[in-house]
Amino acid sequence: MNFKKYFNSKSSLILIFIVLIVSFFQRDFARILTWDTMGQYCYLPNFFIDKTFKLPLAHYIELNSIYNFSDTLYQFNTHFNEIAFTKYTAGLAVLLTPFFLIGHLFAHILNFPIDGYSLPYAISFTVGCYFYIALAFVILRKLLKHFFDDKITSVVLLLIFFGTNLMYNSMYGTTFTHNISFMLVALLILKTIEFHKVPNLKNGIYIGVSLGLLGLTRMPNLMFGLIPLLWTTDEYPNIVRKINLFFKEHLKVTIATLLSFTLIISIQFVYWRLTAGQFFMNSYANNAGEGLDWLSPYTIPFLFSFKKGWIIYTPLAIIALIGFAKMLKEGKNNILLAVVFVLFTYIVSCWTTWWYAHSFSQRAMIDIYAIVAIALGYVLISKKIRKWVAVPIVLFVILNIFQTWQMKNYILSGSLMTKKFYFSTFGQTKQTTHEQKQLLELSAGDFINVPIENMKLEYKTSWNFDLNNEQINSEHIYSEGINVHIKEFYKPRKLFLLQAKWTYNAESYSGIDGLIPNAVTFYKNKSYTWTGVEPGNPHFELDTANNSFSMLYVVPNLRSKNDYIRFQIWRQGERDIELENIEIKLFEIISSI
Repeated sequence: MNFKKYFNSKSSLILIFIVLIVSFFQRDFARILTWDTMGQYCYLPNFFIDKTFKLPLAHYIELNSIYNFSDTLYQFNTHFNEIAFTKYTAGLAVLLTPFFLIGHLFAHILNFPIDGYSLPYAISFTVGCYFYIALAFVILRKLLKHFFDDKITSVVLLLIFFGTNLMYNSMYGTTFTHNISFMLVALLILKTIEFHKVPNLKNGIYIGVSLGLLGLTRMPNLMFGLIPLLWTTDEYPNIVRKINLFFKEHLKVTIATLLSFTLIISIQFVYWRLTAGQFFMNSYANNAGEGLDWLSPYTIPFLFSFKKGWIIYTPLAIIALIGFAKMLKEGKNNILLAVVFVLFTYIVSCWTTWWYAHSFSQRAMIDIYAIVAIALGYVLISKKIRKWVAVPIVLFVILNIFQTWQMKNYILSGSLMTKKFYFSTFGQTKQTTHEQKQLLELSAGDFINVPIENMKLEYKTSWNFDLNNEQINSEHIYSEGINVHIKEFYKPRKLFLLQAKWTYNAESYSGIDGLIPNAVTFYKNKSYTWTGVEPGNPHFELDTANNSFSMLYVVPNLRSKNDYIRFQIWRQGERDIELENIEIKLFEIISSI
């Protein structure tokens, strides 16, 4: 049989689609509309079922008791009158609207709860996500054929799917917005090329809509607007001449492009105005622990760390980097694409939690895989280079497929990897042992309800503060906030514990109920990770023999070494007390016992 006859870009697409279909039937649909996805999706039930975006947090608390979206409703900010609004933008919801309506119809027909979250909605939503992943590869194929022949195109399609973390994200992280961005970036580049060949209304609207949806999916993705803006041809050799020509000779098309972009992106501004009372806002502002740290990026660990380095866990990236070097030599628009790749990598590596939660490799890089695909193609068109990289490419693909399987079977960790753990599980097919798990990075979540006697600790330092018989009563319901800085001891990916012990005047003591010790971390005087404890909590201890009570606070991942922690007492009930002293001890958590 002549296999070369059947090896083409269409057969590559069919193989990818078969893998996607098989993975679809292995999904747990009950856990689809959870975590971040729930915050991105909730626009649809709000609009079509609740008929309003102005809903209190209690509405989502009730739904969470049924569907268990997440341990806490971190997805929402609250505003005046307790109105809750999602911190995520609406791109995913807009694109999945037709599939939501199909799920809505089936929920009616099959007598499921008409609340937007029952099984028909989850299944239909998942179908929609798979549809856009499949569409992304259809668009990518068409894009690649503008650069390469069908043979190279077919190989690149297979490499992007089977050789990168897009495979894991497509099969098991299907609902992440990165897959949507991947599709939209491919569409934007494709229509940019076609628009500059034929600047008609259709191509212009495609550019406006795709860029608008990119911004609506993730606002930093508006940077991809540099591609249509700076794209050049012989007819449009520079941006000044290009703008002049488009506003003189193609004014209607230019207006239609800008208008279509504006109509799409304005959806987000209208939502913010309706829920938060302002058109423009940073919806992540309520969580000061995360943000874009422009002047202190995490680019090196983002690319090279064993915790989540893109090049470590997607080594095919090395081949792509060779391709980018070639693209720079090619000049013109290839330089533009390479620069956009570098700029995008810088932006996503500025995010405080640069490992992007539970995922395989750097999921944020999936957004730009259309450009990575072009870089891979430029490597493969060179026979000389192809000869040297063929074996590494095959090995990288095999490794990616195997590690995707390891992630699926929980042999690899999605957020706590270390170099020692990586090599201890390299090539492993059995579940990890207790000894191997001890090599993982410690997680603050694993110690939330662990008593101090069950922790192996290393003492670092302590502070003592005289509170001068401070009165906590109906007129003063908050004690003085006591701040401590741990930057002298803090190291990223190390876990720390603070123990705060208040001593009180015995004569003022009438019970502890309603007096809530609490701690919170501050970044540039903005708070995050507030924690309060009460009797019954393993992190609270009352010692009436020594006239004291204490709390434990597992220090979160600090946004910067200059962040500080504040301890305080909140009088929520009717108990008064007189505070004399507070002692705060700092420990490094070594392990659990």
